[in-house]
Amino acid sequence: MPAHVAQAGKATRRKGMAHLQDVLAELEAWLPSETPEFVELVGRLLASLPGGEELEELGYEPLPVGWKEAELLGRLLVALQDGADVREAVRVLFGQVGEV
Repeated sequence: MPAHVAQAGKATRRKGMAHLQDVLAELEAWLPSETPEFVELVGRLLASLPGGEELEELGYEPLPVGWKEAELLGRLLVALQDGADVREAVRVLFGQVGEV
């Protein structure tokens, strides 16, 4: 592998780790004040992914979510900006209310 390609990969990984640390710091600060249901949702989502197995020992039952599903959920949640976006997502993904 050329050196410049390897360096670019390392820089991307460092940027990703910095972003992860930022998100983790924010969640760590907020989690104690969140509802038990939200804490459970986060725990169950993490338990569903490879590397989160130890959460099962703490009682978090994995959800039927893998890497692709987690990626899609994350992208959807980031893309939603307001109620109109949510209504559009509901319409596209689930059809008109009452049809389902």
